Amino acid sequence: MGMFYRTIRMIENGLKPVYVFDGKPPNLKGGELAKRTERREESQKELNKAEELGDVEAIEKFSRRLVKVTPQHNEDCKTLLKLMGVPVVQVCLVFCLS
Repeated sequence: MGMFYRTIRMIENGLKPVYVFDGKPPNLKGGELAKRTERREESQKELNKAEELGDVEAIEKFSRRLVKVTPQHNEDCKTLLKLMGVPVVQVCLVFCLS
């Protein structure tokens, strides 16, 4: 489910979402990022197998797992959320570290 529909469902259910974008991950998150890289590589292997077999469902499943969020994706999400009237916060790590 995309950001738009997820947010709409929250609002319809009486929730008032606030999205916080926190920038680059801290060094402490390095282990988790390594695990994600491993899972992404495994998904790539599974996608290759699915393509060889022509398994359309598996191709869609593993393709979704390989989506890499870019800074442009984040900017597009912020714009969408602001247009929807949903609060968006961009954390500034300089203030958090001081």
